[in-house]
Amino acid sequence: MLADVIVDTNVFLHADNQQEQRQADAQKLIGDLQHCHTHLCIDEGFSLNEAENRSQIGGEYLKHLKPGMLGFALVAFLAQSARVKLVPRSVPQNVSKVIRNRVHDRADHVFVRVAYNSIERTLASHDFANLPTDIRALLQNEIEVRVVSALECSGCLA
Repeated sequence: MLADVIVDTNVFLHADNQQEQRQADAQKLIGDLQHCHTHLCIDEGFSLNEAENRSQIGGEYLKHLKPGMLGFALVAFLAQSARVKLVPRSVPQNVSKVIRNRVHDRADHVFVRVAYNSIERTLASHDFANLPTDIRALLQNEIEVRVVSALECSGCLA
């Protein structure tokens, strides 16, 4: 079982999108995260109160996840259950270079950085445009960060 995990915003959004082919996978991950002991990693400065939030991941969550959405409900539940783990964004220079060279969408940099600083180094993401299979393999080989789908992540929680 994973001690902690980072979840890309797109996975949470897919849980509420009936046109998304991975909707059931995203919903399964949300349900599994609610009923296990795994912590959700977010960069330092996170607060559910937008005025107090200094976290980049938290900011993205608060921007895209709205009350009534499954992802919002899970993040709120985990925060209230003390299962949100605040993790630094800063990484060693050599790791930062790998991330800059491999991950072209700057918004994804913080997710990979937080994953690197987590215990399990696992990021659940459905972003195959910015994190295609070859980049996922390179991140695994070069900095030991696993980027997995929601379904693959759920399999690691049981």
